[in-house]
Amino acid sequence: MTKRNWFWCVLLCSLSLVSCKEDEQCRQERYVRMYVGFYRINTNTATGEQTEGKLYVDTLSVQGVGLDGYIYEKVPRKDSVQLLLNNQVDVSEFVFTFEDTLRRQVLTDTLSVHYARMESYLSFECGCLYTFTIDSVETRATRNFIDSIVINSKEVNTANVENIKIYHTP
Repeated sequence: MTKRNWFWCVLLCSLSLVSCKEDEQCRQERYVRMYVGFYRINTNTATGEQTEGKLYVDTLSVQGVGLDGYIYEKVPRKDSVQLLLNNQVDVSEFVFTFEDTLRRQVLTDTLSVHYARMESYLSFECGCLYTFTIDSVETRATRNFIDSIVINSKEVNTANVENIKIYHTP
């Protein structure tokens, strides 16, 4: 193999490796979800001290308002969910259905998430990415299961950080 052919072979192999790396990087960076965790406040009866603890929901279903099908359908023992925010509007709504099989209860709450959206250009290969800043979160005329809501992190981006905490007192 001549020096010239060797040079072109090395250059083509290097470019193909770089393009694969870019493609893999695009897939990782574009994963934007709002993370929601479920919690309860535990009270020590002797001291009255309160601590926060994860809450595993018996059976959970989540559906986006105005969307067909379920995001989560009758999923057992969930302590968190990941949800997509609509990048065409400034509000996304989700219907949460909490089932307690022991008590034979089914409770439903609708969660409204208000946010600002921002489009960011990543690269020619990757295209654009939407990130969001949460303004407020509320239940829409329901408080069947959800006692309170806390915004833990307003920035919804690729950081995989819990954005919202939903509290329930059993």
